[in-house]
Amino acid sequence: MTLPKPIFDAAGLALFLHAHVMRAGALAADLTPDLRANDPARRNAERGERTRLRNAADVSREIFDLALAGKPVMPGHRRRLWLAMGIDPDIGGQGQ
Repeated sequence: MTLPKPIFDAAGLALFLHAHVMRAGALAADLTPDLRANDPARRNAERGERTRLRNAADVSREIFDLALAGKPVMPGHRRRLWLAMGIDPDIGGQGQ
C-alpha cells in the first residue's frame, strides 16, 4: 500500500492556515469556545498568528487574505506560506 501524494492546492493551504490561526487562539483562550467572540486573549492570539505567518512568509496582507480565503495565489507566495508553517511543499514533487 502506498500513501497518497499530498496536495498543496489553494484549499489545502487555506485549511492549514486556518488551523494554525485557530490553534494559536485555542492555546491562548481564557473562555470556552462558545464565547469565542468575547475572548480578547483568543482574538489577540489569532491576530498575532496571522501576523507572524504573514511576516514569516514575507507576503502582503492582501495575499495572505486571499490564501486564507482559499483563493489562488502566485506559486512563490504559496510556497513561502507553506514554508512559514514548517511544511515543505516540494516534498511531494508538486511545489512551485
